[in-house]
Amino acid sequence: YQRRVHGSVGNPGFSGGLYFGENIIFSEDISKLNINANLVFLSSCSSTFGNKIYSEGEVGLLWSFIIAGAKSVISHLWNLPDCSVTVEFVRRFYQFISEGHNNMDALRRTQLILKNEYPDEWMVWGGFFIAGLT
Repeated sequence: YQRRVHGSVGNPGFSGGLYFGENIIFSEDISKLNINANLVFLSSCSSTFGNKIYSEGEVGLLWSFIIAGAKSVISHLWNLPDCSVTVEFVRRFYQFISEGHNNMDALRRTQLILKNEYPDEWMVWGGFFIAGLT
C-alpha cells in the first residue's frame, strides 16, 4: 500500500507517522504491533530517521517496525521524489524478489542497474538501504 509518511509527528520519544487518508498511525503505535513480516519497504522521504534518544540513537519508523517484529526494513535516507525512477526502483526490486533473490541481493542488484540507467538520479537509488536480517 502506498501511504504518506510524516517524520515529525507524534510522541517526542517516537518520531514519525503514517497517514492513511485523514488518520495517522504513529511510530509508537507501530512499535506495539505484532508484525510477522519478512520485509517492510518504506519508499518514502527520510523514513529512516526520527528523534535522537540517549542510548538508543535515532528512533523513528524504521526502528518501530523492527521492534514490532519485521525481520527486515528497507528505508530511505533522504527526501525521496515521487518520480518514475522511484517507481522503477520498487518494481525492479520486487522483480528480483519474485525470482528468488534475498532482500539484500535484490536491493544491491536494483541499485546497480539503476545506477547505470539513471546515473543522475543517485538521490533515489543511492538512498535505499536495509536494516535487520537480510
